[in-house]
Amino acid sequence: MMYSMNRRRRTFRALKGLLALMLVAATLTLSATPASAVPAVSITTAIGDRYVPGEPVTLLVEISATKATEGSIQVRIDGRETTSQPFDVAGGATKTFVVVSETLQWGGGVAVSVNSDDGDRTFRPRLAEDRESEQVGLLPWLQLADLPNTTPTATGNRTARIHPLTELLLAGPDGALDMFDSIAGAPQDFEALGPAALSRIQSWTARGGVLIVDAPAGSPVNGFAEAAAGRYGFGSLSFSDGTLGRGNASDIIPSTELSRFDEFENSVDPGQSGRLLVADAGIATPGIGLLLALIGGYILLVGPGLFLGLRRIQRQPLTWVAVPVMAFVTVSLVWGVGRAQRADEGLAHGTIVAYVDGVMIERSEVLVAASTGGFVGVDTSAGFTSVGGIVDRWGNITGRPLDRRDDSVGVNLNPGEATRLTLQRVSTPSTVPPLSIEVHELTNKTLLGTVTNTGPLELSDVRVVAGNALDLIGTMTPGESAGFELDSSFAAIPLAEDNLFARMEGGFFDPFQERAADESAVNAGALANFTREFRRSRATGHVLALGWTRDLPAPVRNHEGRLIDRGRTGLLSVQPIGNVGGTEVAYGEASAELHRMWDFELNDVANGFGEFPSEILYTLPSGADPNAPYVIEFSDQISGIDIWDGSSWSASSRDAIDSGVGSSIIPLERDSTIRNGRVHLRTGFRGFVVTAPIPVVRSATVEELEVIR
Repeated sequence: MMYSMNRRRRTFRALKGLLALMLVAATLTLSATPASAVPAVSITTAIGDRYVPGEPVTLLVEISATKATEGSIQVRIDGRETTSQPFDVAGGATKTFVVVSETLQWGGGVAVSVNSDDGDRTFRPRLAEDRESEQVGLLPWLQLADLPNTTPTATGNRTARIHPLTELLLAGPDGALDMFDSIAGAPQDFEALGPAALSRIQSWTARGGVLIVDAPAGSPVNGFAEAAAGRYGFGSLSFSDGTLGRGNASDIIPSTELSRFDEFENSVDPGQSGRLLVADAGIATPGIGLLLALIGGYILLVGPGLFLGLRRIQRQPLTWVAVPVMAFVTVSLVWGVGRAQRADEGLAHGTIVAYVDGVMIERSEVLVAASTGGFVGVDTSAGFTSVGGIVDRWGNITGRPLDRRDDSVGVNLNPGEATRLTLQRVSTPSTVPPLSIEVHELTNKTLLGTVTNTGPLELSDVRVVAGNALDLIGTMTPGESAGFELDSSFAAIPLAEDNLFARMEGGFFDPFQERAADESAVNAGALANFTREFRRSRATGHVLALGWTRDLPAPVRNHEGRLIDRGRTGLLSVQPIGNVGGTEVAYGEASAELHRMWDFELNDVANGFGEFPSEILYTLPSGADPNAPYVIEFSDQISGIDIWDGSSWSASSRDAIDSGVGSSIIPLERDSTIRNGRVHLRTGFRGFVVTAPIPVVRSATVEELEVIR
């Protein structure tokens, strides 16, 4: 028996030793494996270690893994999650992922988290803010040219930074090219691009990008055969005639806008579109009066009512049971009513469809809601892409990441919750614009023309606007035509007081007050969001016609294929004023784009005389004679004008000549002040921004030529 006990003790000690060895080995293994398995990460952007606050940032996240790993990449701006994207990397491999995120106008900290089963790591890349440089993407063929990394812009005394456009970026997600102001390539580049990459560049250009082709003017460009006279949608197509291929980028890259016309004041309350979407979806929102009545009634019922009632029947101890029961009944009633109001998963849309220079741009804000919670989304199979973040009904970005499922994009909602998605598509339409614009004449600084409803639907609140001049037409039946007349303010850049939105139906100034106008076809908020996104839609030198209808469904469906037919659609046509009377530039035909205003960089503008300094770029019409004499016309409210002469800002106020009609003119020298059909000015003026006087670039009259010579 003693032998048996000793044997058991020896066996037990051996097992304990074996177990200890196993624990030590496991501890060493667990402590060593994560350190070696956590993937290495490197982060930069498509334009290096810099970004433009307020504009999308394209992050290049390089992940190196020692073993096969998968997880997610999450981006946070000032602590708020803006995007999330899955990743997977094979063992022993390195892979780069393209992640696009929005940023804040005032900057903010950018944090990137790489989360996987092998560990979570958070990085805060040091990105310099670059608001001044022009970012240029170079397609592969031109990357063979010996171009410098930086070059002066053609106008504006700014720096253009040149970056290679890799296949990774060209095949990247929606918005991967949005960091670039210009893209340059040779004709061979556009022939070699695949359909998906070419479509991305077409969309990028139509939304306002500057595309530069290194070929003689008018050369055919694959994918841009329909580009009319250097325009493609709200963007532009220009030619560098082989200069870039020879390694010279000087005087080629234009400057682009740094300001928006609504930067200092919103034309429309940001929550206006969401309020109308909620109403169109049939989601009733109880008013404050009903809420106060409910709370007051409950307090009276469980307070004096319950006390007096139970005392009358001498059952006071039942208070301990009655109060919880009444609370449960009240909460159930509120929950049940709220769920019933959202039982049909309310869907509504606010859509703008714009026809401009042979391109159609559709932008639809869609309200999605779910009574039981879960995924609610929109079908993107027809070429639509999601833009911006997820916003609530008040226009505030929620910070909730999008969820992509096959051909749908959406969000996971709590029961009874509603939110807003924005979808967008750029395409070449096969139909004529629903509103046709014809400009007849420009006489005595007045623009005359005709607008025609060429579509099959009756349109309400039709209006024609150019610059800050407006003619309200009203309702137009199919086939109906109406004349319009715009005063001299059609050449003025719309600033705080924008007549496009003036007197627009909808009562959008008070988002809390219910109005009968909610039954109109107008969604001024959706229109304001469109014009903020497409800045050139409001550039002078163009006529814009707009009409509304409630009879068109959204151009997208929900993720289950359901038609979204409750909402309002704005049909919009934009057409250049053109060259009335030949190759001369009549008053206001040169488009004016506000580049910046009230900027600290403009402290020395116009010899230091400007109370409200601004910087404006003028582009002559495509058919204008480049050798014709031009002048700048301005009022006496202008305190000074500086003109970019190719190397510096020259003070030109001393060259002003009295026109004899209450304004002054400055002759332009075509070889220095007119560069590639553009004139760049810095001005200072006295007065309020609402009535800001804007100079006009036009052809010189015969009488003015005699004085100038």
